Amino acid sequence: MKPCKKIITRMCINNWGGIGHQVMEFNEYVNLFSGMSGSGKSTVMDAIQVLLYGSLSQNFLNKAADEKNRRTVMTYLRGAQKDGTSNRGNRDFCANLVMEIRDTQDESYRCIGVAFDVRSGDLDINKYTFFSHDGMLDHSLYRNEDGIPLMVKEIADLVKRHQKDPKGRLRGEDINRTYPTNDAYQTALYDQIFGYIDGKRFITMEKSAVALKMSNGVGQFIKDYMFPKSSSEAIEKISRQLGDYTDIRDTVLDMEKRIDLLAAVRESDGRLTVAKAAVLQNEYILKRLRLTAIEEELTRLEIERSGKNLLRDSLAQKRDLLKAEMDRIHGELVETESSLKASDYGKMKEQLAQLDETIVLLNRNCAAWDRFVASLSKWEENEAVYDLVSNAALQSMEDLRDRKADADTLDALRTALKETMEEINEARDNLADERRDVNRELKEKRDRLADWKSGQKSYRNRPGLKEARRELEQALFRETGSKVRVSILADTFDVRDPEWKDAVEGRLGRVKYSLITPPAFSHTAAVLFREMKQFENVDLLHVANIVRDGQEARENALYEAVETDVDYVDACLRHFLGRVIKCRTVEELEQVRDGVTADCYSYSNYTLRHLLSKDYRDNACIGKTIPKSRIDQLEAEVKALEETGRELTGRITALEQARSYENLSQENDYYLDLAGAEKERKKHELRREKLAREISELEQGAMRELRERLEETKKRYALKEDEYTRAGNEFAAAERELGTIEADLRNQKAQHAEAEYGFTPNQAEDERIAERLKGRSLNGYRAEAARALESAKSDVENYTGERQAARMKFNLAYSACGLTGTEESNKPYEDLYERYSRQYVEEYKEEFERKCREVYRSLRDNVIATIHGDIKAAYRQVREVNRVLGATAFSDSVYKIGITPASNENNQFYEMLTAPELDSKVVNEDDVEGQISFGDDVFERKYEREISLLVEKFIPDRTGDERESAKKRAEMEKFADYRNYLTFNMYEVTVDESGQEKRIPVDEMAGNDSGGEGQNPKYVALFAGFALLFAHQNHRDSRIKIVLLDEAFSKMDKTRSSVCLNYARKLGLQVIICVPDERLMTLVKNVDCVYGFRRYKNQISMLMIDKGSYLDMLEGSDEQGNESEPEQETEQRQQREPQRENDAVGMDTETE
Repeated sequence: MKPCKKIITRMCINNWGGIGHQVMEFNEYVNLFSGMSGSGKSTVMDAIQVLLYGSLSQNFLNKAADEKNRRTVMTYLRGAQKDGTSNRGNRDFCANLVMEIRDTQDESYRCIGVAFDVRSGDLDINKYTFFSHDGMLDHSLYRNEDGIPLMVKEIADLVKRHQKDPKGRLRGEDINRTYPTNDAYQTALYDQIFGYIDGKRFITMEKSAVALKMSNGVGQFIKDYMFPKSSSEAIEKISRQLGDYTDIRDTVLDMEKRIDLLAAVRESDGRLTVAKAAVLQNEYILKRLRLTAIEEELTRLEIERSGKNLLRDSLAQKRDLLKAEMDRIHGELVETESSLKASDYGKMKEQLAQLDETIVLLNRNCAAWDRFVASLSKWEENEAVYDLVSNAALQSMEDLRDRKADADTLDALRTALKETMEEINEARDNLADERRDVNRELKEKRDRLADWKSGQKSYRNRPGLKEARRELEQALFRETGSKVRVSILADTFDVRDPEWKDAVEGRLGRVKYSLITPPAFSHTAAVLFREMKQFENVDLLHVANIVRDGQEARENALYEAVETDVDYVDACLRHFLGRVIKCRTVEELEQVRDGVTADCYSYSNYTLRHLLSKDYRDNACIGKTIPKSRIDQLEAEVKALEETGRELTGRITALEQARSYENLSQENDYYLDLAGAEKERKKHELRREKLAREISELEQGAMRELRERLEETKKRYALKEDEYTRAGNEFAAAERELGTIEADLRNQKAQHAEAEYGFTPNQAEDERIAERLKGRSLNGYRAEAARALESAKSDVENYTGERQAARMKFNLAYSACGLTGTEESNKPYEDLYERYSRQYVEEYKEEFERKCREVYRSLRDNVIATIHGDIKAAYRQVREVNRVLGATAFSDSVYKIGITPASNENNQFYEMLTAPELDSKVVNEDDVEGQISFGDDVFERKYEREISLLVEKFIPDRTGDERESAKKRAEMEKFADYRNYLTFNMYEVTVDESGQEKRIPVDEMAGNDSGGEGQNPKYVALFAGFALLFAHQNHRDSRIKIVLLDEAFSKMDKTRSSVCLNYARKLGLQVIICVPDERLMTLVKNVDCVYGFRRYKNQISMLMIDKGSYLDMLEGSDEQGNESEPEQETEQRQQREPQRENDAVGMDTETE
């Protein structure tokens, strides 16, 4: 008994494309549309799709056509053609499409359709309705008595007549209705009419089959079309629960983070407290040791002060005795000296001392006079200055050297030297001006020499020339797109006759600095140069006009002295030098209109003039290269200028030295005193010699005994004075030492008072310190305590920073707590730690554990169990499909579908999702029969890591960003889809000679197989996918099994096509195929209904071909070449069901 199904039996078309009215019939199995390109096959195929999809969108119309020829429903309704005409343009009309469906379960009929009212001015479809009704096609074929298609309102009346309730009220599943929306039509179509199929998947597969692409792999095709995608209800459930779980988890994690951060603050604060206690302890030890050291030092100083007091008193007594003895001897000395002074000897000694002082002063004046005379000699020694000194001044200097000094001589010399200095300054200024000129010329020539040696011309006398040339070249390149050479005229030619080089340089003058371009770019350059207003000192020659005018050179013209290998440069030289005649004499100049001599005497426009030497000497620049002779000449000029500069600098330096020479700046009396010092010195020296002889005579006489006694008394006084001084020093030293001791005592007492201030003794600690001091030095103990204090302070500093860092880490993370990190006490952090610890244990931990259990159960029941069941179902479906495929041989091969674990990141979940623990079922108070149970959570413990990873995949996005939410949703759907944990493939199974079965993946054969062999698996997978789509599962209603194919089997041979179509028959599919005429002979023996399509004058005609006559004709042709039909084809013909008697339906004429 054949399984029940729903079959499209007939279709009525009114006013669609090039069809005015047509009723088509379809076979239960394979229906073939044949015709040339553009004959109308796709027109009918698109009409069928409009009814099957319940849509007027153009995204599925004429998918086999290119973008240019794509259609819309409106173009089909108007019958628009490629030539721009329309069958139903500029008028009102109605149209409808109706499809008849037979249910083999109860042999009932139902019809589905769509009706359109189109106005002449409509650009879009404004009035239409989808409808359905029970029964076969209406006898009116949805036209009125005049043969005009029914209006939408008339269709509604027609449908109403089919309703089961005579009052027109719809009840239950009554399909006799028009549908207000496309969605309502689609809901009824895929549920009640087509037998509760997956509408979205049906549309997707049908669209893909109509425009089947052979580029995708078979495995991907199998995944997309043979195995349905999982429902997303589980995602919604788990997402909501995971959202709650995420919230409480985030809260718990946040609380744990707060507690951890505050615990770090507590730990660092505890370490800081211990370090601070160590600091206080060691500070006490150091203070106590300091007091002890001060007290010991005070005791020592008191003892030392007592000894120093005794020593001081003894030294004071000794000093007093020496003072009395010294006073007595001093009295004797005074008495002896008085006796000497009372005699002439004393007075003479005083006079001798006065003379010595006077002679010393006179010696100084004589030396000063000598220096003065020597400084005047510098005026004569400096040759540069000597020439400017007057004879009167020289004579005055000579008189002063001879000590003939008087006021008149000094005044005359002072005036003469002043005048000389004025002349020196004037000469120095003149030399400085001359040196500036030399330096300026030297710099210019040095720069020019540097340019020449580097192979360049500087053109420093023409500022902006090189910049203008470079900018014009760049502008021409931007304008023309190619590099255009811009040259300076002087660089483009040479002077062949050296005799006339100066004349050429001078006559060209400013012209030789002009810019030139090739004639083809003269106009463009002129336009661009007009905008370069910054180059006012630069000229541009219009070379094109110069070449156009074609100036010819005269005989013996200056043009003959130059040469160039560039044509347009030569034209420029003829223009400027071709009329200038070379002349030797003035008489020759008078005979021409324009001429010049070799020595640059020029005649032009009745005017005689000398050419500027600056043009042909200093600024000479003509020539492609610079001759070596010119470079050598310039080097010689540079060296000469350098020597001149050095000479001028030496002369200027010599003149500047005169500013420091003697110029008699003092008064005359000063110089006169110096001049007379020599004479006075000689006079005083004579007097001193005489007085010294008299004193010597007295010393040898009566004064001898008195002097000896005086000397002896002085010696005794000196001895006592030394003893007294030593005694005084010893007393002073004792006083200083005693003062130091007293100061040390005061200092130590002050330090003791300072150390005791604020110090609170601790008897227990003092005893411990005293005990530790036994047997060791105080300094050693103090050094040890100091090191311990430094270590403790370092710890305090480190732990303070550590606590501050811990506080700031907490405050940055939780600024809302209002803490700053600068709190003196750690109590606010301690309070928060205690409060959070209580909240964590009492409020959140239990709630979090409960949510974890809920999430685990939800993930287990809604996701893992669902995917587990879907994977098992997929394996069952594969076995069912392979059972059907195994019964069908495709040429020499059999195809089978295979499923393996995915090789991507999802592979890590495959073992968990297919675990045998998921197959256990229990029934208890809390479980429903058939619900999966995990017993004592062995499964959870075994796959704890995989479950945690999968939970993360289903946590919803909470950012509020639509793009991120959509991305997260797509990721969740991917992990909820069981297909993503599997790899799908199709294998070609062959058996070799030894009976060994070989399985070769079809996708790996794609590069080796022929076109037909590559297409064959796609159609096998396609038909299998449709069979699964139409398979009976939850509903017992029979289902539609329609498959649409356009341009099918294009590369498959007759045998493979036959096997594929027989496979579709075995699956019970109703297939409609569009092929071109050339494929008809290949497929006609294996189809059940054939329509031939033709187009003539924008009208589509179709004819149901009498397949029996057509086959007889083919068989007759075959008999001529072959005695009998192949056995395989005979069996196939016997398997086909009889064709319907009515093999053809004629085409009616188009109706309006």
